[in-house]
Amino acid sequence: MIKKIFLETSIQIKRIWGDPVQRERIIDNLKNFDRIYTSSYCFAKYNRSILQDLKCLLEIVESNSNNNEAISLSELIRWIKKAEEEKKAYLSQRRLNRLLLIAVSLFEKQHFYYWNELKSKLYLLTYDEGTSMFFTVGPIKEQYFDIKNQPGCYIEEIKCDLIPPDIESSKQKRNQKLCEQLSCSRFGAKCNLIEFVKQHKTKLAKMEERLRKELKSIEKHKEKNGTYYRQLKVIEGVFNDLKNPASDYDFNKLLGQKNCWRLGDFIIVLEAYKVAPIYTIDKIYKVICEPDELYTEE
Repeated sequence: MIKKIFLETSIQIKRIWGDPVQRERIIDNLKNFDRIYTSSYCFAKYNRSILQDLKCLLEIVESNSNNNEAISLSELIRWIKKAEEEKKAYLSQRRLNRLLLIAVSLFEKQHFYYWNELKSKLYLLTYDEGTSMFFTVGPIKEQYFDIKNQPGCYIEEIKCDLIPPDIESSKQKRNQKLCEQLSCSRFGAKCNLIEFVKQHKTKLAKMEERLRKELKSIEKHKEKNGTYYRQLKVIEGVFNDLKNPASDYDFNKLLGQKNCWRLGDFIIVLEAYKVAPIYTIDKIYKVICEPDELYTEE
């Protein structure tokens, strides 16, 4: 029997940019699977986060030329903090955390970079290697496994507008284009999101029910001050917005980043539904998924 697994965005980020022990554990777990899935929607999230973080870090390095002297990890972290303090780059707390994660990873195997060397490395990661690492998992069974080129392993039913149609063209052209469109609106969206979600309306309703049940449980135990609770309340607000007077979903309101992005985890569950268990570290999946829909680390 073919063993399958689906990698959602957060586990992809940990697999590529997590600490060495974490990365080794994830790769070791993936050796047990014959077929590994991801999706264009997951990649769109990766593009909006990690690839833009790399681009931001490249801009920070470019603005801190030091006559090509050696740059240590502490120096790079100082530049990042300086950019935050001087507001030269928009650094949300999540982006700041990811920049620090990337910085630590860059210096994992060497103690310093020269300025030109670090700049070139970040450029390559932003426009080439950062993308390749998302689609390539290795080593699995003594070889690298390219998800995108494996039949049936790259789910693309939604056809997200943030992924250009010529993604299969040459690397330079393809990856240069991936960073261009980072947002979308309800009125200009041309993706297949509505048609895709309509096919899974019953499953979406069950996930919504589980979400509301979790919120009631948190409220009952008076644990309403945490980030997790606030996250769930935002999602509940999206579901409230989607409901029409007949208490059915108004699928047109799914379009555009305001609602689509906030329901991102739900959309990913629908992509993996009846395809493969989801490998994740995000708490919300344990709420909205059935136990057999998730992969638990050994």
